[in-house]
Amino acid sequence: MFSLLMLDHQKRSTTSSGPGIGSGIFPFLLPTIDTTNFLLLLGRNLRNKRTLRPKSRDYWTDVFPHLSDDWSYDQFRHHFRISRSVFNYLVARLSTHPSFRLSAPNSIPIERQIAIVLTRLAKSKKDFRSMEKQFGVSQGSVSHFTDRFLDAMMDLEAHRIRWPTGDRMIEVQNGFEFPPSGNRRLAGCASAMDGSLIEFMKPPKRGLGARFISGQSGKSSGATMNLLTACDHEERFTFVHCGEAGMPNFLGSAMARLFSDT
Repeated sequence: MFSLLMLDHQKRSTTSSGPGIGSGIFPFLLPTIDTTNFLLLLGRNLRNKRTLRPKSRDYWTDVFPHLSDDWSYDQFRHHFRISRSVFNYLVARLSTHPSFRLSAPNSIPIERQIAIVLTRLAKSKKDFRSMEKQFGVSQGSVSHFTDRFLDAMMDLEAHRIRWPTGDRMIEVQNGFEFPPSGNRRLAGCASAMDGSLIEFMKPPKRGLGARFISGQSGKSSGATMNLLTACDHEERFTFVHCGEAGMPNFLGSAMARLFSDT
């Protein structure tokens, strides 16, 4: 806009013989423009320069390709809590979901996005800064990858977590009572339950939805949420409930929720 005004001013000055409107526009215009708008008109960028944070992409070339499913030091499961074969299944499964159909030329490959999310889920205390340096992506990208992964998983795989009924319930009860070891165990058992207090990482430049509480040792604090899960005799999840923020109180409200929902 400022450049157009300048051109208009020069044009009017060369075509007019006297001090017309064009030649006198700036003495009247400048007092009405504050300093910030004037600098913006000049094309000056008033924002602070973007600070470049150190990152490394060597993990994808020096470490990730060499992870295997054997019991060596570089076992794939040690990094992501799943085997490489399951990881490859997830990549193939989620690549068909609209959330991962990215057309931008600089998009992060889907296998890297899923690996980053699995690392975050497997290591709840791994902060965004260390993930940014390790995987060579921004902190905001880690958050976006997580949202994209969870949306696709809930859309494609949510049906897998379901409470057993009918013949499946009988099969689960028999599985608990007569395990492969041959020793009779729990008769009439429908599930094995456990709870945990999950600590969350603070998203970059966002508020926290969960409250901060002191840890059991009283020396640390973090955003936490209760989690109750149930699984069958084959260690397949049949019920998952994320409770309210705070210290664990599963034996009351969480178990009541399980019994009422099933």
